[in-house]
Amino acid sequence: MCLSLPTVSSACSTSSTASSTTTPSKDNMGHINSEDEDILVAKNSMPEDDPNGNTLHDAREIRWGPQHAGAKLLASQYTKEKRIQEIISIILCIILMVYNFYFICRYFDVRNWYLIIPSALLGILTADLASGIVHWGADTWGSVDMPFIGRNFLRPFREH
Repeated sequence: MCLSLPTVSSACSTSSTASSTTTPSKDNMGHINSEDEDILVAKNSMPEDDPNGNTLHDAREIRWGPQHAGAKLLASQYTKEKRIQEIISIILCIILMVYNFYFICRYFDVRNWYLIIPSALLGILTADLASGIVHWGADTWGSVDMPFIGRNFLRPFREH
């Protein structure tokens, strides 16, 4: 990763050797070596509240992604029933979108533009706000061990 100031050239160091000292190595432009930067970020980051012990790691190891213990647990809980639920949801969504599009086309009247434009903008803002609240809630509250909700909704949501 290249950290550059607006007044500094965008040339980055290509050195991949790690510094064994406590101060990160810099090139002649003042950029920190990318590997040293990763070590500094991991060292200075606040530890995760993780019962799986994933915070006890070497700074060069990956703490997220498919090798993360939590991701492995979530992936192991993906069932055939969950896949059926996803397929039914996709089919139902397509049917409702076609149904909605039909009625939009049938009742569309250009003379109502002064209602359509503000309604569309407010609809977009409302959907974005609602989506943000749902994402925050699903990421923050509950556990994948909760009956029904955890396995069917929180687990796949957090896995994606």
